[in-house]
Amino acid sequence: MLQARPGVRHTSDVDSLQNLRARQRAAGPDDQMTGFVFNGLLHHSTTLLGEEATARMRAEAQVPMRIVALFKYPVATFLAFTDLLAQRRVYAEQDFDFFLETIGDLGTRPFLESSAGQLMQMLNGGNVHRMMAYTPTAYDTVYTFGKRKAERTGERSGTMEYRGDLLGPAAQCGVLKVGLGLTCQAVISTALLQCDATGREFKIGVSW
Repeated sequence: MLQARPGVRHTSDVDSLQNLRARQRAAGPDDQMTGFVFNGLLHHSTTLLGEEATARMRAEAQVPMRIVALFKYPVATFLAFTDLLAQRRVYAEQDFDFFLETIGDLGTRPFLESSAGQLMQMLNGGNVHRMMAYTPTAYDTVYTFGKRKAERTGERSGTMEYRGDLLGPAAQCGVLKVGLGLTCQAVISTALLQCDATGREFKIGVSW
């Protein structure tokens, strides 16, 4: 059940390792995402911890040795690797929500650099509302799970509602900030407006 989150204006204290693990358990074999997102996560891990540590975590999380950008892979594997990376890095040096937001950000950039992402940027014409209206379709090309719905709430604001999500609100704030920000050359702010207990059903406010 969605619950209001009054006064939340930034990504902070909106997710947890416990919730990430709950979403991992909820993910089924048909819940998948493209290699674009995986490659962003793996590159981030290599930058933070190096190739040897990343290779060990890949083996532990059973991440395939080769990830093809356009192929789809289990989101449960992605979340297992994210869990391992969080344990090795986040608590000592980062806020957990910021860590997940960064994962969402870096997982989106490879898609935006692809031919599909470039076409999306060309067609949207720098209009944030137009891009938000298209975003649920863009999500469907990257994820096999969940539903998204965009709504315009003002001249420079809107909301994105998520149902059956598996990445969680902090990661999706990162997706929206970089996705809308880079395609529309805008500074995007997000606020978690509503969220259920495990971060699978939620609504994010967007403004610019």
